[in-house]
Amino acid sequence: MSCYYILQNQDHYFFGKDKSWVDGRDNNALFKTAHKDEALNQLFEANSRDVTLRIQVIACDIDPKGRPLVPDDILPPLAMVCDDNEETSQINDNDEKNAPNEVDVVSSQSQEHTMSEASAILEQDILETQGTD
Repeated sequence: MSCYYILQNQDHYFFGKDKSWVDGRDNNALFKTAHKDEALNQLFEANSRDVTLRIQVIACDIDPKGRPLVPDDILPPLAMVCDDNEETSQINDNDEKNAPNEVDVVSSQSQEHTMSEASAILEQDILETQGTD
């Protein structure tokens, strides 16, 4: 197993094990799967609950403890909110009303696909899996 697939929305939140969106800094709380078709299935399920989401499937390397290594550059930004110069990590929320309705899937080669193309990829992955049995 060389990578895990995780889900990220347009606000840079990550899909968690408890089916909520988390900031991704606690990689134990992230939904992760070694199978791309499972990640795509979860993408469709999450999008069916909220059609305003724009979700990406991201391939991540794995640390020695078997957790996904989420690159710092894709984590949501931190906001400084304390008056006494004490740093507090607070997620910078974006206005969900401005979120596009199109769902993108980013493969490990960073190619973007529409919903119908993602369905075709899922079908192809299933056929390839069945062909190797």
